[in-house]
Amino acid sequence: AGLVVNASSDGFIIDLTPPIIVNVRDGPRGFGDTKAQQSTSFMQGHWEAYDPESRIEEYRIAIGSVLLGFDVMDYKPAGQQQEWLANNLNLQSSKTYYFVVQAVNGAGLS
Repeated sequence: AGLVVNASSDGFIIDLTPPIIVNVRDGPRGFGDTKAQQSTSFMQGHWEAYDPESRIEEYRIAIGSVLLGFDVMDYKPAGQQQEWLANNLNLQSSKTYYFVVQAVNGAGLS
């Protein structure tokens, strides 16, 4: 009598859609959205995002002088945290800056 043993992986899903970023706000978490600040050397932001199929693996953060730009600070990995403080910047008075977030899901989509 031969004995047979079967085993299976835990399975996986097909994810064809990128994560959903609900919002990105300037300033520290708990203080809404900052409209102006005095410091020219740092910028802080926070965000909310999710992925209904596969979890978010990583966030990447940038700062731009144009919407969705990264000319002030190129993308940096932020891991799983949903808040970031960028230091050692050289921001100019009376200029608008944008905090940019890229979310990457388990399928590598962003």
